[in-house]
Amino acid sequence: MLLGILLPSSAQQTAEDGTVYVQSLFTYPVAPDYLDNLEARSDWLMDNFWNDMDFKNKKGVNQAALQHAFGVYAGPMLYAKKAKVLNSVENLCKKAEKNPTLMIQLMKAAEEEFHSQRSTVYIDEVYRIFLNRFLGIKKIKKERKAKYAAQLAALDATEPGKPFPQGESAVTLPAMGSRGTVVIFGNTADDHSRQMLLRFATSVRAEQAVNSGEFEIVFIDKAEEPAMEMPSYIKRVYCEKPQLNYDLPFLPDCYLLDKDGVIVMRNKSIADVLNGAGIQL
Repeated sequence: MLLGILLPSSAQQTAEDGTVYVQSLFTYPVAPDYLDNLEARSDWLMDNFWNDMDFKNKKGVNQAALQHAFGVYAGPMLYAKKAKVLNSVENLCKKAEKNPTLMIQLMKAAEEEFHSQRSTVYIDEVYRIFLNRFLGIKKIKKERKAKYAAQLAALDATEPGKPFPQGESAVTLPAMGSRGTVVIFGNTADDHSRQMLLRFATSVRAEQAVNSGEFEIVFIDKAEEPAMEMPSYIKRVYCEKPQLNYDLPFLPDCYLLDKDGVIVMRNKSIADVLNGAGIQL
């Protein structure tokens, strides 16, 4: 089913093809014409995007419409000044946190937009603001906060420059390469992980990098029993809930560690991590 958006004056409708049109929460602002470059227009949107939003509605809002608004809001973040983006998010949360019902919806929309399998924009600093603000609201029950508290802890524990968490409830890597280690989180029962592993099965260069001792490639599998035959040079470790210790907005998700087990890259595609390691599939 597709989701479209209507102007605020329109009612919710369902088209003949099954597309559901949801009334927008407000008319999205358009940067003035006198701003003639992308950064300036994006900065303006960061300052003004939520001006017409009703933050006082104690009954909440349409979640689908809020999600659509978030998608429109996130786009200019890629082009605006960093300070503008962070200030915009802080101000948004300040307005919303006075209304716990709306803040719960806002947190859900932020997770979907910035920290999920379906996200198109991943900005850790932005998502961290939402997490900290949400967790600081006393009127929201601890049960609702538990998942987000775990996300924040994992986000903090796996920052680049920190040691890769191992032992206790975390995984233990079976080996480390003399130059580094590629850690892949996935699920051999999932098509995306299977397709990626099949590419490794035919990669001579990746196998050579492992056989030389320069790198180790470790696959952290959510499946208790492997749902496919692993490439012989990739070491497999089972972990049912890796998200409890590692920041994993999507799967498969890849980390690159240096020779001492310090995180160099996280939440990257396998192509980005292998490029960082100087390995080609």
